[in-house]
Amino acid sequence: MLKTSQNKKIDALASKVLQSLLYFDIFKYPLKAEEVYHTINMHVEFAKIKEVLANLVSKKMLFQFDDFYCLQDNKGLIERRIKGNDLAKKRLEDAYKMSAWIARFPYVRGIFLSGSLSKNYMEEDSDIDYFVVTKHGRLWVARTLLKLYRIIFLLNNDRNFCVNYFIDEDNLEIEEKNLFTATELVTTIPTYNPELYAQFRQANDWSTEHYPHFPMRSVERTWAVKKDSTKNFLERILNARFGEFLDTHFMKMTIRHWKRKFGHFEEKDLAIAFKSRKHVSKQHSNHFQRKILEKLQQKIEEFEQTHAVCFVD
Repeated sequence: MLKTSQNKKIDALASKVLQSLLYFDIFKYPLKAEEVYHTINMHVEFAKIKEVLANLVSKKMLFQFDDFYCLQDNKGLIERRIKGNDLAKKRLEDAYKMSAWIARFPYVRGIFLSGSLSKNYMEEDSDIDYFVVTKHGRLWVARTLLKLYRIIFLLNNDRNFCVNYFIDEDNLEIEEKNLFTATELVTTIPTYNPELYAQFRQANDWSTEHYPHFPMRSVERTWAVKKDSTKNFLERILNARFGEFLDTHFMKMTIRHWKRKFGHFEEKDLAIAFKSRKHVSKQHSNHFQRKILEKLQQKIEEFEQTHAVCFVD
């Protein structure tokens, strides 16, 4: 939008509050006041957030339904959220059970839940997404074994077994540092190896620039690392040079497959959506990251135009 002198400027805090609500409005997800506080990238007292929210509601820039705030005058969004929250609680139990099974695979060192479940929201057709940390130098072996398990034993059904992001334990820092990755990072729920989760969050403390108030996830129910004789035996076999050969072979094989299947992607987009190196593997075929960030910018511009206002950075 072309910002003119006629557009009234919204102060920095109100702009941040609105941007937080606009981001989650992409997912049709209203927020409570404490959730706005947790997702705002400005150091401020909670009482001030409530004051700003009340002011925005009075100006009809926001709508309030009970404890929820949203940008649309649609109470159905609240009902949708509550239903999704309830389903997420049920699916979370499945995720903890499956995490205990995934943890038994060779070279798996940590497991965190990501995607919609980590935001405490699920729909009937939602997948459970797992962010997997592996041993250094064996990421592609671990990844391939998990993918083969899904194909053979789950008939390629990833509803409860969507493993699409892997990093190794020596490379815990996420390279893309933006609002989308920060959101995905701080909302991850650790299900296996609480110590590694703490290291992961420390390695990505840059995320506090976007979410200075977001609390660390509880590790009360996180599975601790235990001795597993079968897992240890398989790892001893694959620790030899043959395991190194397999890891490199699986990586190259997967890259060739993705280039053939997604050849319509521009090279720079392919490198982000299907990041494939020895220490990282990411598979997001719809390039979700770029779409969400572009959608956020679009929503900000539409809001400014509708209300004749201008956000202040």
